[in-house]
Amino acid sequence: MDSSQPFESDNIAKIRDILDPNTGGVNFPHLHEVYLDRRPDPSRQFSRCPHIFEVWCVEDGETIEAPSDDLDYQANEAPEPMRVNHMSDIQITFNSVCRQLLDRLEVYGYLGQGSYGTVFAARRKRFATGEFEHFALKVAEHRTLNKAMEGQIRPTMGLWEDGPSSRECYMPEEAVVMLFLGKSDRFPKIDSVYTHKAFSTIVMSSALDGDSRMNDEIPSQYDTRYRPYCGHSMIRQKKTLLNEVQACKIASQLLEAMVYLRDMGMCHDDLSHYNYLISEKLDVQLIDVGLVLMARTDEEWMVSHWITVPYQEYLVSPELAIEMYKQPWCDRWRRGKQCMVYLPHDARVEDQWKFSCIVFELLHGYAPWEESDWDNDTGGIRQCRSFLLNRHGHYDEARIDRAIEKVWLRRNRVVNYEFPIDEALSQDCVDVLRAMLNRNPARRPDPRAGMQELSSFPWFQGRWVDCGPFRRPEWPGDAQQSSI
Repeated sequence: MDSSQPFESDNIAKIRDILDPNTGGVNFPHLHEVYLDRRPDPSRQFSRCPHIFEVWCVEDGETIEAPSDDLDYQANEAPEPMRVNHMSDIQITFNSVCRQLLDRLEVYGYLGQGSYGTVFAARRKRFATGEFEHFALKVAEHRTLNKAMEGQIRPTMGLWEDGPSSRECYMPEEAVVMLFLGKSDRFPKIDSVYTHKAFSTIVMSSALDGDSRMNDEIPSQYDTRYRPYCGHSMIRQKKTLLNEVQACKIASQLLEAMVYLRDMGMCHDDLSHYNYLISEKLDVQLIDVGLVLMARTDEEWMVSHWITVPYQEYLVSPELAIEMYKQPWCDRWRRGKQCMVYLPHDARVEDQWKFSCIVFELLHGYAPWEESDWDNDTGGIRQCRSFLLNRHGHYDEARIDRAIEKVWLRRNRVVNYEFPIDEALSQDCVDVLRAMLNRNPARRPDPRAGMQELSSFPWFQGRWVDCGPFRRPEWPGDAQQSSI
């Protein structure tokens, strides 16, 4: 396979380079061995949309026919984005899915929607048992190579050899990353990919599979909402549903997922309470790996900016807070805008810091350095933005001013003060929180050696293993189908 394609996903090109014995085998032998061990079954074909479309080929000056995952389609088509990211567009997204996939699986609802696209819930009956097997269909507009080149923006598709015939096709970056995660229980298992005109659908195992509340009587309506349990489901109004042992299991399995990625030279790069799922038995799966940062050397781990948005205020580190004192961040925060703060740093440090904040909040119900009391006026740090709308759906400027003051005061504490810890927590737990959340980056566990230092803390050494069986706790009144 030609590994010097002119314009495609950088991560997919890196993976091909690592797998090549003449490059990766020589320059990155450890990564080469890891990827060889984790590569998918070569007898399986993953890119499966069979449809052929007419495409105008500029170079040849004629109409040609090609599937959407073919170079001829990718190099010539540049569809305008449809911006399908709100409720009224769910039907558009559903109708854009490959019909062969919809014949194969029964879609009965959707699990979520956002700037990434829409995730539908689907199922098929197992012939052996008669029970349903559940799937998540992540449907998003894909950026063809031509479209990416036209706008000089990051390509999301890359060249891959698929199936027993090693057919060269273009697959979404997230799908290719998932191909190498199949041996870990900490990630969903990829089933297939359907790239159909302007949309790509990644078919993967669903966290609803085996959920006791899923049954044969659920009607098939693609616009019915089913809410999977993410980390934020365990926290409400600065209260946590979890005891220390339960939080330890979730944190340990989330760390296991991060270590699995790190062994592949990756970090998640978008870690938050919304990007991991919690099963009924309190098992964790890390999701949304489409934005992973991949590095083969220490130099490639260095990034120039720390990107933050208001709803991730609880993940702000001391070094970021210091830099944002120098930035005109208030206006952007007021408008809910993304802030790209110039702060050269190792991405592994940022990844570990976000994990640390998540663990603290699972244990306490609120973020480190945050007040423990719930504020009915502005909510908590994590909810501030959503609390600032008045009953007419407009931002309440006075409440925004109060929220910004709270954010400013917390950032001052992040930079200058130690944070309190629940006295009921074990000493092992306190020790790891103090280490992970040290205000001095040099005194935190070193994340550069595959997170081995952090994993060696006693609290992460399986202290939850003999404490089961586990069952996910629920808030009173939440045990209903719409909350699955």
